[in-house]
Amino acid sequence: MKFDHRFVLTDSTSSMRAYHADGVTMRLDFFNNILRVALLRDASALLPTWSVCPGEEDCPLEGRDKLSAEGFEKQTPDVEETEESLRFSLGGADFTVEKKNFRIIARREKGILYADRSGLAYNFDGELGDGSIHYTRREAGERIFGLGDKSGAVIRWAFPQRQATRSTSSFPFISARTVRDLTAFSMTPARTGVWISAKSMTIISSHFPPSASRRRTWSFT
Repeated sequence: MKFDHRFVLTDSTSSMRAYHADGVTMRLDFFNNILRVALLRDASALLPTWSVCPGEEDCPLEGRDKLSAEGFEKQTPDVEETEESLRFSLGGADFTVEKKNFRIIARREKGILYADRSGLAYNFDGELGDGSIHYTRREAGERIFGLGDKSGAVIRWAFPQRQATRSTSSFPFISARTVRDLTAFSMTPARTGVWISAKSMTIISSHFPPSASRRRTWSFT
């Protein structure tokens, strides 16, 4: 149902959990200081990656399975799950995942470290437009800097940010200093994901569109 996607557990291991709703699987992989989040559409095949290859000098010529856990140090957090949400701790952060629309929130002692926006953050069923779209929460006092833009001011926190491109080009690197921690966003469509790091904690949010030529849009408001 549009705008109301209720995810249910379909598969799990000690270091992975997968949830499904309305033709979409959201997969969580628990690694050392890393939470990998993958959005997988039922009818979509995954192409290999040449960008992520932990513990190796370079990826093999044939590429690497995007969901491979090889080279990562797996973790087994204690997961508390109810009908509405799941909670666990990883890398010094406490996570809450709301099963409705799979909203992810990470907290530390000082407050919220990372959060998807309330309501609908992922473009599960085309509610937010065409292509892969992901909205994250921004807080008053955060400072956004664009590093790598071809033009424009470096200081970005004074107005909403929207970056759109085709998958053949790259997103800029954006650094955001929150009121509590330093967070870095590195966006490159070839990597099909966003790496969000705060000190020692990293969140990987990976989106795999049905077609590599479809538009990818990330918005910061």
